Amino acid sequence: MNEQKNTKIMQQAYDAFSKGDIPAVFNFIAEDAEYTSVGPSGVIPWAGTYNGHEQIGQFFTRLGEALDFQLFSAQEFIAQGDKLAVVLHGRYKVRSNGKVFETNPQHIVTFRDGKIVRLIALDDTATIAAMLAA
Repeated sequence: MNEQKNTKIMQQAYDAFSKGDIPAVFNFIAEDAEYTSVGPSGVIPWAGTYNGHEQIGQFFTRLGEALDFQLFSAQEFIAQGDKLAVVLHGRYKVRSNGKVFETNPQHIVTFRDGKIVRLIALDDTATIAAMLAA
């Protein structure tokens, strides 16, 4: 039961994100959530670990300042208990240099009481770093 519920929650969160409705995304995130975007923080401006709504808001700001999301969709959900693995596909335009690239990030998500409490974002950091380079 939780597996289907958690999958639906993530689908709704991704839908809000795809529409640029970040305040709606926070409806699905616990106040004490931890969000980790893997990568070298000196190269990828949004890489790092963020705790709580305020810091996670900083993540979304940094991400939005760097990239224009042209496509972002969930391709596959793999659920087990309160864990969910998601394979995504995205196409992005780098705001600073106009480069366009595509990657297939993966999210590992943990839920508690119907809210996201932990999300680890894994992506092709080598491609991202190369595309961000001027």
